[in-house]
Amino acid sequence: MAQLFHSTRSWTATEIVTAVVVAVTPLALITGVFLSHDVIPKLVVILGGAGLLLFLIPQWSAGLKQLWAGAAGRWFLILLIAQCVSLIVSAALSSQAGVSLVGTTWRRFGALEQIAALAVAAAVASVVATRPGWTTGLFRALTLCGGVAALYGISQYFGFDPFLDPRLYTIDYLGGIVRPPATMGHAIYFAAYLVPVALISGWSAAADPSRRWRVVHAVTALLAPLAILLSGSRGSLLAVLGGAVFLLIGMRPPVRRLVAGAALVLAITAGVAVSPAGANLRNRVAQWRDDPGTARLGVWRDTPALIAKSPLFGSGPDTFATAFRAIESADLSRAYPDFIHETPHNALIDAICGQGILGLAILVGALVTGPRTKGSPGLRAALTGMLIGCVFASLTLITFLYLWTIAGLLAASGPEIKKNQMPGPIHNWLRAAAVFAGAMFIVVAVVLAIQDAAYADLRSAVEAKDSAGATTSYERATSFGIGLPGYELWSSQQLAVLGRALGNTPAGALAWKQAGVAAALAQDRGEDRFTAAYQLSILAIVKSDLNGAEAKAREAISLSPNWYKAHLLRSQILQAMGRNEEAAREADLSRSLGWKQK
Repeated sequence: MAQLFHSTRSWTATEIVTAVVVAVTPLALITGVFLSHDVIPKLVVILGGAGLLLFLIPQWSAGLKQLWAGAAGRWFLILLIAQCVSLIVSAALSSQAGVSLVGTTWRRFGALEQIAALAVAAAVASVVATRPGWTTGLFRALTLCGGVAALYGISQYFGFDPFLDPRLYTIDYLGGIVRPPATMGHAIYFAAYLVPVALISGWSAAADPSRRWRVVHAVTALLAPLAILLSGSRGSLLAVLGGAVFLLIGMRPPVRRLVAGAALVLAITAGVAVSPAGANLRNRVAQWRDDPGTARLGVWRDTPALIAKSPLFGSGPDTFATAFRAIESADLSRAYPDFIHETPHNALIDAICGQGILGLAILVGALVTGPRTKGSPGLRAALTGMLIGCVFASLTLITFLYLWTIAGLLAASGPEIKKNQMPGPIHNWLRAAAVFAGAMFIVVAVVLAIQDAAYADLRSAVEAKDSAGATTSYERATSFGIGLPGYELWSSQQLAVLGRALGNTPAGALAWKQAGVAAALAQDRGEDRFTAAYQLSILAIVKSDLNGAEAKAREAISLSPNWYKAHLLRSQILQAMGRNEEAAREADLSRSLGWKQK
């Protein structure tokens, strides 16, 4: 590693682990093994890396003392500790404690993962507090991996993808819109990750002492904005432009170089836009005109009702989808009847909904403190860009890690901090606590990885109509998961498909039974309780249990009062039970909430 980045000394284990976690994690993608092929590999690297760093805390504990000695470093550590406390309290008080602990399957942004990312950020800041020259190697690793990610996203846009099925990120609209996600699962989160990458690379293109590496930084600084453009993310485009303005003010490059760079960017953008390959981008622009973010604005209008339910501590980390569904207005449901709002598409709103007022204050503190420091213009610009991006997108584990890592790097560059301090003794109680937390991170990473792989095996078994294999995979996923939420609702739906395929056989009956058990687990501990209740109602209909079906339909309505499908289902059940007047009222209500009868 040291030789790759031409360091004057060997890197410590702490420096290697932190560089790998920060730079390489965004590239983590494993298909064919995990159901969450883009999320679980990143989770394993972050949780595993945080665990290793806590085992290695004697190597970097001196940096914590140096950080505390400076005003910026002390403020960073106070915010970091406050964030940990806020996450723990909000998760403990949440009605969805399991989801709040380990997060939803699509994001895994629970309290545990966020605290692990905070541990990594603390280690990075601590290393830099005593060895500031190490940032050069860290920025090189970040730029190199960011350039690879940008190239992958660009290749996806132009139709080449060796890992993922393009149908996963192609929208059938106006002849087709391709929104490359690269390794991030969605174009919005891919673009949000590239915002700090582009700005740090742009700064490093001028600041890196190596001419060869300045060229690498410059290439990434061009590729990343292009990939953001091709992703079709308006928020990230504004974010990178705003951060670039901040960066240029700080760098004050020669006018001739500035004009040449702007001309090159405009020429590349115009060339892509007018070429045949730019059809997807032009279709995306047309989509912007047809729908200028009205769904997002509707969610923002409704969220005050959610905030009012728990203003101090929120509903719990990563619980927005279920919590919001309970207060979603009839107007929003009517306008977007088949849309589940998984996040508010605003990190600030997401923070106050999940963690209450304290969570919002901590996030704002981390975002606005950095640009006011006297640290690297590249880091300040990156944090400024992320601040703008937070208005249009919620955070993921990667962008959360980058936000806190950048804030920590800025805090560690304070003039009050004494550099090149040797590690001092660490209190036994602190070391024991760190080892315990590190072991917990690693255990949870292993558990969630095995659980997710078992769900992937379940999918394969259902496709092969292998009843025994499906049973084994389902039992392994639910039992090995030690109660942590996973794909219980999806499993119920898959097992129901298997039950229909196997027909009136003992294996088919077993699949139907397991489908019911999985749906009950999903309603009890899953991330999508209203749909789980809906699924249980349908399964009760299959068993000719109309009373049970009607009761579960009412539960679905109580969890999501303005969801037309739950009212429509109850209407059909009531009609089958001969309760025609009630059925008519439910049908009218369903129609008023967006059901369009064909």
